[in-house]
Parts: sequence; C-alpha cells; structure tokens
Amino acid sequence: MQKVYTLRTLPGSKSSEIPDWMADLNPQQQAAVMHSGGPSVIIAGAGTGKTKTLVYRVAWLLEKGIPVNSILLLTFTRKASEHMLARVSAFNQAGGQVTGGTFHSFSNLVIREFGHHIGYGANFTILDKGDAQDRVDLLRNQLLQNLPKTRFPKKGTLLDIFSSHRNTGRPIEDIINSEYPQFQHLLDPIEKLFTGYQDHKKRYSLADYDDLLFLCRDLVRDHESVRTALNKRFKYILVDEYQDTNPVQAELVERIAGPDGNLMVVGDDAQSIYKFRGADFKNFLGFPERYPNAAVFKLEENYRSVQPILDVANSVMSQAAEKFEKTLFTKKPEGQLPVLITAPDENYQNQFIISRILDLREEGIPLSQQAVLFRSARNSYSLELELNANHIPFEKRGGNKFAESAHIKDMISYLRLLMNPKDVVSWNRVLQMVDGIGPKSADDIIRMLEESGIDNRVSEMVSPRYRTQLTLLLDTLTAWTADKEFKAIVDELIRFYRPVFEKRYFEDYPKREKDLDAFQAVSLKFSSIESFLSHLALDPVSFTQEDTLGTHADEAPLILSTIHSSKGLEWHSVFVMDLLDGILPSTFTLDKTEDLDEELRLFYVAVTRAKENLYLVYPGIQFHRQFNNYFTKPSRFITSLPDRLLEKWMLSAADDASTETKQIE
Repeated sequence: MQKVYTLRTLPGSKSSEIPDWMADLNPQQQAAVMHSGGPSVIIAGAGTGKTKTLVYRVAWLLEKGIPVNSILLLTFTRKASEHMLARVSAFNQAGGQVTGGTFHSFSNLVIREFGHHIGYGANFTILDKGDAQDRVDLLRNQLLQNLPKTRFPKKGTLLDIFSSHRNTGRPIEDIINSEYPQFQHLLDPIEKLFTGYQDHKKRYSLADYDDLLFLCRDLVRDHESVRTALNKRFKYILVDEYQDTNPVQAELVERIAGPDGNLMVVGDDAQSIYKFRGADFKNFLGFPERYPNAAVFKLEENYRSVQPILDVANSVMSQAAEKFEKTLFTKKPEGQLPVLITAPDENYQNQFIISRILDLREEGIPLSQQAVLFRSARNSYSLELELNANHIPFEKRGGNKFAESAHIKDMISYLRLLMNPKDVVSWNRVLQMVDGIGPKSADDIIRMLEESGIDNRVSEMVSPRYRTQLTLLLDTLTAWTADKEFKAIVDELIRFYRPVFEKRYFEDYPKREKDLDAFQAVSLKFSSIESFLSHLALDPVSFTQEDTLGTHADEAPLILSTIHSSKGLEWHSVFVMDLLDGILPSTFTLDKTEDLDEELRLFYVAVTRAKENLYLVYPGIQFHRQFNNYFTKPSRFITSLPDRLLEKWMLSAADDASTETKQIE
C-alpha cells in the first residue's frame, strides 16, 4: 500500500499553478499564455481579448526568465506595439525593452545591420512618400521624354500602381486594366518606368516604404548567415494580426523563426478584409499545415457583445467557404435581438437611423457610443445632409464627407453661381476648369463679370485660346437660370460636367464616377437650387428637434465610418446601412468565391462592432442616374440568416409629415 505525501509550497519555490496575476484570464487564454514552446497559432474571434493574451504572453516569458532581448513582438502599427509593451511593463519593468514594432521598422533595423550583403550600407536613405514620388517624376522626365505630360499618370498615381504591383503580386497590366483603364495605352512606358525606378534606387542606395520589406526578406532568404544570426537572437517571436500579413511579411518572419522555432501568430481569419492592400488571409489559415506540430489555441469567449449579436456573427461566418471553425459565446446571454429594417426608400432609411439615434440618446446612450457603418464612403452622403440639417454632430472616418470631395465641390460651385452670380470663390473654381484659364486669367474674367453679370459678351474680350469654351460655359449657365425645374438643371449639369470631370480627374475618375449618381440621388429630395444649397449650409432645426439634442456644445459626435475603418473598434449601438446586393457584397466580387468570402468577412466585422444594439438597414427602392428609381435586392448575407436570429421592424411616417419622424410598428 502506497502512502501519498503532499509537498508544502515553500518560500521561493516555483509553483506550476497559474500565478495570481493571470487569474482574470479564461482557460483558453491561460493555455495560450503558458504555451511551453514551439510554433503556435491563436485563433482569436472578435472581442475575445487577443491583445490581452499577447500582453500576458510576453509578461509570462519574462517571468520565466527569458532574456528580454530574445523576444520580438511584431504588430501593424507603432501605436499598437507601444500600447502592448506599456501594458507588459505594468507586470515587469523590463517589458519596455522588448524589441517591438512594425514589420517595416524591424526591417529597417535588419537592413542597417546586414544590408552590406546586398549592396546597402548602414547609411542607406529611406524615401518618404513625397521623396519617392519626386524620384518617379524625375525618372519619368529622363526616360520618357517624348510622351505627353498632360495625359500621363501623375507621380502619386504611378507610385500607387507600383506599390500595388509589389504588395499584391499582380502584374502591372492587371492593375491598370481593372483600376486605371484610361491608361491602358500607356502600359509599356509605365512598365519601363517601374524597371527604371527599381534600378535607380539600388544604384543610389535608396529604399522606399515597400522596399524595406522586400530587402529584408531577400537578406533572410538568400543569406544563411543573416538568417542564422536572427534566429539565434530572437528565440521567441510573436506576431499580431497575422491574417493581415502579405506573402512577403509571412515569408520573412517564418524564415527567421525556422520550422521549429517559438513562433506564435495571433489573428482572426474572419476579420481579414485588406486583400486590396496585399493581405492574404491564407498565411494565417494555412499556418497549421506549414507547421504540423503547431499548438492551436482558440479564443471563443467574447467580452464585447451580447449573445444575440454573436449568434448573427456565427451564422454569418458559417457561410464562408474557407475558415477556421469557431463559435463565439459570452457569459452575457441576455440581450436584444439584432433588428432588420426594410426601409421604403433611401429617405426613410436616413430618417429611421436619425430617429433611432435620437431615441437611444434620450435613453442615455451618448452619440459617441453610436456608429453608422457602410461599405463605401459615398453610401453615407445623403445621410450626412440629414444629420447636418438636424444639427447632429458627426465625425466621418474613411473617405471624404459629401461636400468635401473635390468633384462634388465642383458641381456645387456651378449651382452657387446660379443662385449668386457675384460669388467670386465659385467663379474662381469654375473658370479654372476651362482649359487655358489659370489664376491670373480667372481673376481678370471675374472682374469683367462683376460688371456685366453672366453675359457671354465677356468671351469676346478674352484670349482666343479659351474663348470657345468660355462662351459655352456662360451660355450654359444662362440657359440654366431660365425657369427650369431643379431636377432638369441637375441632369444637364452632370451632362455638361462629365467631360470636365473625366479630364480634371483623369487619374482616378472611374473610382469617383459613382459619386455623380450619389449627387443626383441626393438632389432629388429638393425642389430648388435654393433649398438644396441651404440644406448644405445647415438650415436651422425646428423647435421639436432642438429639444432632443444636447445642451453641451462639446458633446462628442456620432461616428460615421466605412467598415474597413471600423476594424478594431466597438460601440454600444451600431447601424449598418445600405445592405444591398451590389453594395455589400460589391458587384465586382460576385464571380469569385474568395472575393465573395472577403465581402462576407467585411460584414462580419461590421456586425461584431456592436456591443448591445445592432440595426441592419436597407432601402427597398434606390436611385440610379441611368435607370432612375429601381427596386433593390437585399444583401444575400442577410437573406441567408435564419429568421429566428433577427427581429424585423416596419417603418411608418408620423401623422405630422413636417417633423419627418418615423415610428416603429
């Protein structure tokens, strides 16, 4: 018979039990933090505390006696790295000495030390964006002297094309065909310029932002001595947001770690939404295949959202073709079902969002704890006008506000001249859209117009170089000042402006073109130029609306955001608007499963930003410049959700239509 003798815990002895400072971690987090060694992957669902887990992991390594200079923490922003290491320092003062930073900052350090292997000295020059653009422009003038300057891509556009080519691996031809079709006839000189730019940088020991990754990868891949030195130096490597790495970043870090190294990657395949930047979520999804001996940890307990919102999120991701299987849950099972609202049209959609925002505010939810999310910046244009009219402060993240886009300002300038022919600022903008008219000529013409008003006889007194175009402009403005309906004026304005628009923004006008639809759709709500421009200028609100708004001038604003810009953030109540097929998912993603999956992940990100309330909204009728009003099709992502997961609301106008309020039936 054996007798069990229980050892007492002696002072100074190392206990295998979980230390007190880790008591606030759940079992899955604790297991990841205390992983003994070797490759590992943490699959962290939205709101499951991945940052906290990484912070505790670094603190745990330091407590176990791992030298501080043998730990490398890679993140996607310097702010994220500094935030994590500051939190580690709360547990261990050495935390601030851990090597941490972005892939680019780490690559810079490696090239400074080992760059001589590839012809780069420690004193090589990093080109910022402006410097890089200037170099491209310089080489353009040297290598392509016989090309017309006015129609060739500008230096910023060229650099964007080159960067996209390098980070995504797509041929320059594909990028131009899909995103810059107006430059298809210039493919050969653009490719020649790219080659010249790459040779120029190497010759003069220059590196732009993208080069840092590629040069560092080349060092580690092609020079065993560099790879060995880094492998010996960094015994523990932790990488955040691994689903957002591009192939170069993944290859770089995995080569440094080696097949059996202590490489821990953390991420969420369901939140990979940056393919357009070159991110490849398969770097994360395929990690267990590349490292068959990797430990896999799943963080599924959510600390952000109520369970009904998580049920929707789980159902959304169940539709994905490629994914890690995981199910989000919370210990807060209570909560309101997410709401699906089919608005009769875009105007009702806006009025519902505003009405509900004000209701929630009266219930004690500050504007700053509410957010309206959308696929593209243009989706919120009409909503912005309504928010302005109701004096509801908002902050927009991602893209420009409606009236701040240059091409929208152009069209507004024409309309302002019809209202006030003495508007010097608008004249200055409109006149300089005419070929050949610069600031000096515009100033001279404005002085003549101040005396005569909109009179085409002014054209007889200007240079023949732009006389014909100026005559056309003044004749057109004169015709619009006749007794015409506002809708007809807007239709003619867009037809008149289109050739100016395509020439003025030839770099990227295909990307801006849908904004013309948005402008026309917004204008349909108004019966006159005066009412439209007054709306833009923030008309005073009514007394009843004033009663629902804040009394503090410094009240933090409502958040409007593209879904891409919302990643990593959270709000008490979230509205996701314009949930239509063709918008989310985008029309351009319907042919490929992997593209459709990315759109699905984008919707998942939107859903998981909400903590307590989630409102999914779409208009039943929408406006298109060519087809006018048409019946929409709700997003396939919401029609595929089980009915039990959503509460459906119908909208009805209040009896007093002048208040524009909506009630829920």
